[in-house]
Amino acid sequence: SEHHQIKSIFDQVFDDVLVGTGQKAYNISLGLPLTDYPFIRHLLSVLQLSQQLQSNRISTETFNAVITSPYIAHAQVEQSSRALLVNQVLSWSQTHFKLNQLSPHLINTPLLDALINNISSKAVSGRQKHDQWLLSFNTYLLAWGFATDRTLSSVEYQLFNKYQQTSLGLNQLAQINDKVSASQAVVDLQTWLSQVIFQAQSAKTPIQILGSLEAEGLYFDEAWVLGMTDDFLPAALNAPRFIPNDIAAQHQIPHSNFELIAKDAKDTLNNLINLSDQVNFSYAKTHFESEQHRSPLLPFNNEIETPKQPHQPALLETINDTQAAPLVDKQVSGGVGILKDQMACAFKGFSHRLNIKKFDAPHLGLNRAEQGDVVHKVLESIYRQVQSSTDLIAYSEDKLNQLIDTAIQNELKRYGRSGFTQIEHDRLQQLIHKFIATEKQRDAFRVIATEQTIEANVAGLHFNTRLDRVDEMDNGDRIIFDYKTGNLPSNPWCGNPIKEPQLPIYATTNPADGIAFIKPAADKISITGLARDKDSLPKKTSGQKSCTDWDQQLKLWQQQLDQTSLDYQQGDAEVLPTKGACEYCEYDSLCRVVK
Repeated sequence: SEHHQIKSIFDQVFDDVLVGTGQKAYNISLGLPLTDYPFIRHLLSVLQLSQQLQSNRISTETFNAVITSPYIAHAQVEQSSRALLVNQVLSWSQTHFKLNQLSPHLINTPLLDALINNISSKAVSGRQKHDQWLLSFNTYLLAWGFATDRTLSSVEYQLFNKYQQTSLGLNQLAQINDKVSASQAVVDLQTWLSQVIFQAQSAKTPIQILGSLEAEGLYFDEAWVLGMTDDFLPAALNAPRFIPNDIAAQHQIPHSNFELIAKDAKDTLNNLINLSDQVNFSYAKTHFESEQHRSPLLPFNNEIETPKQPHQPALLETINDTQAAPLVDKQVSGGVGILKDQMACAFKGFSHRLNIKKFDAPHLGLNRAEQGDVVHKVLESIYRQVQSSTDLIAYSEDKLNQLIDTAIQNELKRYGRSGFTQIEHDRLQQLIHKFIATEKQRDAFRVIATEQTIEANVAGLHFNTRLDRVDEMDNGDRIIFDYKTGNLPSNPWCGNPIKEPQLPIYATTNPADGIAFIKPAADKISITGLARDKDSLPKKTSGQKSCTDWDQQLKLWQQQLDQTSLDYQQGDAEVLPTKGACEYCEYDSLCRVVK
């Protein structure tokens, strides 16, 4: 809104961002609805969460907003542990959760645990009149210790008083409405509060930001009038539709004819000129890409006065911000992702050292990452029981159906029973059957490892990683497979940099004669691979034209991976992304690159 835009600009100019409203160097006369103030939004969230705790269906968004609120009891004491609890809740990626899912994670926030137990143990009220709900809401606020953890600022104190006065309006609703649920009562309270405009009282300030009507009759040391466009003065003709022109003119209805508009414009301009002995008028030539024109009632001088005292440019100092401190601990987690990001953009790789976690937004059903995880787990379960192509072919159709269905059901149990998981079950049935049909057409193979954790050492950088599957062919070749449920880049291994270093890392740190991506999709099962003997790969495998022979390619991979590892260890953090590196980058708030 215009209010927030003006406030933001003045806060930046006067460095008042962290200063309370009552102590700022300026005052904006325009009030806002009560629900636009953070204090009131926090209060409403507390009431919403109280109702959710009693119904045992807790909104992730509301819960995280309340437990990090500075207004509930013990907020300062448990600030850090409550922030970590937010991370835990976000990691579930659920829009709603139940209390029994939350309870085991409250061990590090005992004071919050006590608050939650106190609220959830209260007698659940069904439907009540609005005045009864008002008493319940006040009880909730007392139970949460709302506005007691620290001394309120002047504005917060005024807001709390205004809320207490305005909330009495629920008593009026009780006289005209039937009994309502708790959630409806909160909505009604929010609607009631949104209709009340509030402007906090503030101390005298040297700068007053007023509307043109409010400013009339006042006098200032200096005045600056903004927005002097032809839209403002003179005003546009706005004759009333259902009143004849002669009657409108007789009663001098504003904006009903040009004579009244001209007189009003002249009076308004005189009032603005008389605001001070020194009044500046200005207008913006453009507004939201629309051209604006000056008011025809005022002459404007478009020349810009140059300062009388020349300003000397400040001396600049060059700082090398592309080099971080060398890495001390060479044992890292997520090593494959680190090297992949370091190759794509050194700063992206360095960002892993900050231990920043990204959580998926709460969602319904399974997102793409969870779908991919389920596919991996289902195939792992199947190939722990089916250990060769001979075993796979020997399975009867009924036995194979049972094997696949059991594996899918066991994995989907983690996501609860819902229509979404049933749809996912049916989708996986088709996908896995198509995958198994493709596997049966391969030459003889034996599964020697599935979802195996291996230790990797790339130029002194140590990390653990998991390979999806290793097959041994009849000729003794070992092929490392990686299931890919997402999109694959073109030329994933043999460019510079390596776009998908996971399999090259496996191949250079473990005995291997080939690597391949298997992408199970609804339309087809596609395979991309590279091997010492191409006959060891599944039929219809797409090759990599830019790759050299296997042994030479291993040497090239080793050189690239070693150099990337050393760059990461030495703290190379240059912001120089390769093409596409920023597409799915999680570090927008850290990086200077604008997407």
